[in-house]
Amino acid sequence: MALNNVQVWKLAMDTNLWIYLVASIFFCVVYLLRNYIRLVKISLSLDGPPALPLIGNVFDFFRLNVINEIKQYSTHSMIRIWITVIPYLMIIQPEDIQVILSSSKHTRKPFVYSLFRNFIGRGLILRDGETSKLHRNILQTAFNVHGLEKFTETFVEHAQYLVSTLRDNVNKDMNITKFINDVVYNIQAETILGLKSIKEKNGDNETSELPFKVNEMFASYRLKRPWLLFESLYKLTKKSKIDTQQSNHYIAYCYNLIKKIEESKRLQSSVMTNDGTKMQTKEKISLLEYMVNMKQKYSYFNDEAILDECSTFMLAGLESVSTATACTLFMLANHPECQKKCVKELDEIFSNSATLTIKSLKKMRYLEMCIKETLRLYPIVPLIARCLTENIKIGDQVIPAGSSVFISPFLTHRITRYYPDPESFIPERFDTQNSNEKLHPYAYIPFSAGPKNCIGYKFAMLEMKVLISSILRNFILEPTANKRTLLIRYRMTIRAHGGLWIKFRLREAM
Repeated sequence: MALNNVQVWKLAMDTNLWIYLVASIFFCVVYLLRNYIRLVKISLSLDGPPALPLIGNVFDFFRLNVINEIKQYSTHSMIRIWITVIPYLMIIQPEDIQVILSSSKHTRKPFVYSLFRNFIGRGLILRDGETSKLHRNILQTAFNVHGLEKFTETFVEHAQYLVSTLRDNVNKDMNITKFINDVVYNIQAETILGLKSIKEKNGDNETSELPFKVNEMFASYRLKRPWLLFESLYKLTKKSKIDTQQSNHYIAYCYNLIKKIEESKRLQSSVMTNDGTKMQTKEKISLLEYMVNMKQKYSYFNDEAILDECSTFMLAGLESVSTATACTLFMLANHPECQKKCVKELDEIFSNSATLTIKSLKKMRYLEMCIKETLRLYPIVPLIARCLTENIKIGDQVIPAGSSVFISPFLTHRITRYYPDPESFIPERFDTQNSNEKLHPYAYIPFSAGPKNCIGYKFAMLEMKVLISSILRNFILEPTANKRTLLIRYRMTIRAHGGLWIKFRLREAM
């Protein structure tokens, strides 16, 4: 049947309407995804490891020693990494890293950090914006010189306990990771939570029921199954229930500690001495007790904030300090000439006194060089990520706002113009007194850098110095046969696959 003019006109109008509607939707999608499309175009122009469709490079992060496979990119300015269908740009050169990390604008973390939320809490690592600044200002005071001096006493006590434990294991091959993990865990428990962790002769220590040490992290489980990155799907899994139970367990544990501290303070304030004056408060307090004190001064620093910061310091601190300490001992065992220099330095420092103080720790220049060189080769946090809040220019590329970028200390620490022969262990690189060349401030970033750097890095460095110097004053470290290679595996931090093996010999027997 033939169509009349009116029907033809209506049909044409309907067709035009559909075309207009489809075109409008298309251009809206393109507009909304314009930055993503720009980022994809940039990514396709860059080098990077081969990626799987839809999965990207997710599985690469969990392959043994994959960190060594990306060394070839240390000469690049920027490479691309795919996390599922999202391109991440990995920034390598210090000048470009400085643009990002030195800025107070680019402090927001990409979505991948949210996968660690239940494991490390919502403390300084995950917080951004004004809340992060407020919390940081409160917590920085706890890590000033006066606070660190008090913590040092605890470090020394636990180091002595570690030495006595190691004396029972001399002259045999040992995986030192468990010993170091235990002592660092106990130090964290005492300095952060205020729990006495060295066993008394008749009884258990106060940390035997702590939940932090046994926690399992599910970030890798979710990354390997991209559909579980959707929170609604992840909540349907058994792993999610375990994840939530773990989080609730240590939140409840720390909450009880907060209430005990508050009750103790309430009772203390009402107790008077015989002469009618109030009892003096104890001089050395834990970080948790310090935070409870701050809660009384700052209304926004409530129980929830304290719980988050406690989880972050306990779990992130344990991972980083224990691995860095064990790796440094391993490197010294495999480089006896460096070990001898450390021992010579220690002998000079303690020639007239056996007391280890914060003053003597500052004199351990060569030991500090060895720790820094270990952290250059094996930065404990292998990746730092940021979400850009505005466009930035790197080379001839303009990176759009909203892009997620990775920074790899592992690659930056291997740039040959800053570190000749980058794979060699050369602590003298950090001898600032004899070096004529000034290192770029963002060429060495084991603790990140800028306004979001690690707030506890001085605490960590002192803790490592105490533990390592105490061991070196008592033992000779020797490598073990067939276990001289350090194999790296990713977790939240890097971990030594198969452990770190050393033989301890009593120094006094030499």
